[in-house]
Amino acid sequence: VPMFSPGLCDKLFYKCHSALLKGEELAKAMEDPENWKLTVFADSYEIGWAGQCAMTARLFALNGYKNGYEMDVKAAEACLDAYVSIQKENGLLFTRYGQYIRLPEEECRLPDACNIGWAMCELMRSYRMFKEHGKVKQNYYDFSVKIAEFAVKNFHTEYGFAKTWKIDGTPVSTAGSVSGIMIMGLCEVHRETGDARYLDTIVKAMDFYYTRDIEHFICVAGALDCACVDKETVYPFLESALYLYELTGEEIWLERAQKAAYYFFSWMMFYDCIYDSDADFSKYGYHTTGGTLVSAEHSALDAWGALTVNAMFKLWHITGNENFKI
Repeated sequence: VPMFSPGLCDKLFYKCHSALLKGEELAKAMEDPENWKLTVFADSYEIGWAGQCAMTARLFALNGYKNGYEMDVKAAEACLDAYVSIQKENGLLFTRYGQYIRLPEEECRLPDACNIGWAMCELMRSYRMFKEHGKVKQNYYDFSVKIAEFAVKNFHTEYGFAKTWKIDGTPVSTAGSVSGIMIMGLCEVHRETGDARYLDTIVKAMDFYYTRDIEHFICVAGALDCACVDKETVYPFLESALYLYELTGEEIWLERAQKAAYYFFSWMMFYDCIYDSDADFSKYGYHTTGGTLVSAEHSALDAWGALTVNAMFKLWHITGNENFKI
């Protein structure tokens, strides 16, 4: 099965990021030029979150259609079909395909709301894309609807959606705001189906997370590997609030979208730092404006802000507020 990875890195990246190599061992490994060669980010092929394999496959197919590359479309379709094939009847799946085919199920990483929410989004978007090009992939539609049904049945007023589940749907961890990404997936399914039950769950979930988290200007555990305050988690609330505003015209959703946007701004750089001429930032012309801090635990700068550009432009056009144009 052709699988897709959205990024390249040096061979040491995974071990460094996971703290498997440090100190003298890391220093020695860095002396070997072989370890500096670029390779595929990871062989786990994660459907959402950092892996974004489903999104990469969809974009690969879109590019194939645009440029007449039939083999690219077929490869992307095979990749998405592979994920669909391992979904359980309750809607859940082990979200790292490479791990699933190598390990017994009990050793696979548990399904998590972040990946499952992205999966629900991307397979419905893929269904829509293939349909627009004359091919009805009913299995992609069914895949996302199964997850949406799971979401409707498993929303709880005490904690929203669980962060992780056992493959049978039993909640394992219920902490953090990251499970709000399920809402974004529900929005995509509602957009396609118009099912009022999905809209009802979206509204209930948005009310819960805004009351508990956004109103207090805090989001937690968006990166899955960090149990701390972060900025990544706010994205689905921004997108979903805008979806509800465009759908209903109710001002509360516009107000909530702006609150989410300003929370995001609180993590953003609004100026370019000045570095020495021999620093990497200077060599590669990297500007800090628009970059965002990852989280309270990960004090690194990333380009996550690019993900919010469309939403910010929508807010600017709706409100006329120039801050969102930045």
